Parts: sequence; structure tokens; C-alpha cells
Amino acid sequence: KHIRVHDLRRFTILTGPNGSGKTAFLEALFVAGSASPAVLLSASALRGTDRMALTGINLKVSLATMFDDFFHQFNSSVPMEITLGDKNEELRKMTVVAQQAGTLSLPFDSKTTEAIPAPELTFRWRTPRGEISQHIDVNEKGLRMPVSPDAFPMAMLNNAVSSGTASEQADRFSLLSTKGTESGVVDAIRKLFPQVEGVEILTVGGAPALYAKVRGVTRKIPFGLLSAGISKVLGILLAIGSSQFGAILVDEIENGLYYRQLADAWTAISDYVIKAD
Repeated sequence: KHIRVHDLRRFTILTGPNGSGKTAFLEALFVAGSASPAVLLSASALRGTDRMALTGINLKVSLATMFDDFFHQFNSSVPMEITLGDKNEELRKMTVVAQQAGTLSLPFDSKTTEAIPAPELTFRWRTPRGEISQHIDVNEKGLRMPVSPDAFPMAMLNNAVSSGTASEQADRFSLLSTKGTESGVVDAIRKLFPQVEGVEILTVGGAPALYAKVRGVTRKIPFGLLSAGISKVLGILLAIGSSQFGAILVDEIENGLYYRQLADAWTAISDYVIKAD
């Protein structure tokens, strides 16, 4: 229900049995670093859950119920609160409250005479720049979620999204390439995986993706086809490069990597973090 963790360093490794809350802790950091209610949808996607199917006579009731599992014991009547602090003692606090609105929803297309309370999710962020209060607007056409630029640079990767989508990888590599800093990622990949001779963005079927020039292969190969492990390391490096002065959260970082390459992978990632900062 409550957890407080002090003295996080440049690299922090969480260990513990399955089901002990390691992933939930990373999710909490990811959610608190955002500046839009849309982060709950992103966190749901990381869990492999589709949250976009709103049904029922009261869409706001459906919306509030949809995010119950983010609250302790599924009890949305108790606010969710996450606070982050850095070495400069700057705090970032996020609070999510499910409030009962002052009006009742009376569905015209139903014969029921019962008025249905319409709870409303309120998101509040307190950052060094000030305070933000936001709501999710929901109607028959979909969801409207405000976005604030006051977000902490953060990315989360897990087994469901182990390296980011192909388009995310391409976007991050393109961003680094525009700045002329992509060589750090390419050099790290080539050092870890000598069979990879080069990395570039190609558009096939209208969708950009990262392709590898592989020694002994005449055609360039998409990283997703080349190796899940190589693609995972690439995704981590690209997330680091595109989240300068931020944080990268990786769930089960060792999965997909051959055990004899773990030490070299850690070295490559740590070296790149220092260079990227």
C-alpha cells in the first residue's frame, strides 16, 4: 500500500521474487513522470491490456472502472499518490482522485429510473514549474486527454514492448541522427554484435523501421527479424539517447540476452549512459 525508496543511483537494480511488486514500482515511476492522463493508457499497453473499449450506458462510470487496477486493492475511492525527488531536492508529485461529480447521469435510452453517479478521474501534478490539474473528457466519440509539456523525460520497456515499436525505434534513431549523435548507438551495437556492420532507417510499405547491414548477407535485415536480443539492446540504447537527463525503466532487462553476453551488454549500456549525459 505504501513504499518509500531512498538513494536511487545512476543505475539501480531491483531484485526479488515473482509477484513482489518490481514491475508495479517501475510503472509508478513511469506514470509519475508524465504530464497527461494518457499515461495510464500507455501503462496499460505495457501490460498488454486494451483499454479503449468503453461500453455501457454511462461512459464515465466505464472509464473510472477501466483504471481500477491502478489503485490499491482496486479501490479508486482512495487517491493514488506518487512522489519523486532528485538530488537537488526538487519534487514531482502526482495524485489521481476518482471524484463523484455533482451531477447524475440519466440515460434517455433506458427504462430504468435509477440515476447513475458519474465519477470523474482528476489528475494533479505538482512539479518545480508549478501545479497542473487535468481531467479525461469522455463522450460517444472517444476520449480527449490534455497534454502538458511539463513531463520528465522517461521511457519504459518490458517484455510486451521489449525494444519499442519499429516506428518508435525509427523515430528515436532519426532524432539522434538529426543531432549527429547516432554514432554512439551504432558503435555500441557493433561492438556487442560484430556481425552488424551498420544501422539505417528504411521505409518499406510506407512504414519506417531500422535495418541492419549484416556481414555475409546481401540484403539489409530489419532488427526485429535479426535477433530479439540485439533489438532489445538497441531499443534500450535508443531510449537512453532520446531521454537525455531523464530515466529509462527496463523490466526484466536480462530476458532475451545470452548469459555470456550480459556483462558486455551492461558495460555497453553503462558506457553509453555516461556519454549520452
